[in-house]
Amino acid sequence: MRAILFVEPLGGIGDVVIALGAIQALGRSHNRARLTVLTFAPGGELLEGDPLIHEVIYAERAAPLQAFVELLARRQFDLIVSDTCYEDIDRLISDQDRTCVVTNLWRTPPPDERVGERFIRILLSEGWITPEAIASPRLTLSTTERRGARTFSDVTRKPPVRLPFYVQM
Repeated sequence: MRAILFVEPLGGIGDVVIALGAIQALGRSHNRARLTVLTFAPGGELLEGDPLIHEVIYAERAAPLQAFVELLARRQFDLIVSDTCYEDIDRLISDQDRTCVVTNLWRTPPPDERVGERFIRILLSEGWITPEAIASPRLTLSTTERRGARTFSDVTRKPPVRLPFYVQM
């Protein structure tokens, strides 16, 4: 596998955090592949420094389908994974010749299963990620972001915030 595209077109910050474990598991499972994520701002900024992600492409909120179509016109992907069926993106993904696809990772999760864990379970059961690639999601902060977090912590003297993922300082 040479090129993977993860489509996260609803891409608010929360959606990106939910998908982060699955995105990173794909990167670890296919460490020689170029991993691209198509999403919206501001969620995409969380992915910018991630060493497993080679490229973050931003779609305009008014035209995620157009951004996806334009990207496919320019690039070929061996695997396309999407967690949405927004604007028929899942149908367009399924129509790709010579490309492996995984669409709609949401697939109506049961009420007792976290959505991000469901994404990982589906990718694992379909053979797209390896068990060894599954780990707690990590956000990688830039030097500027780390400095800002330390300054904020020093000024406020408040205890650290517990997040549902690991922040790599």
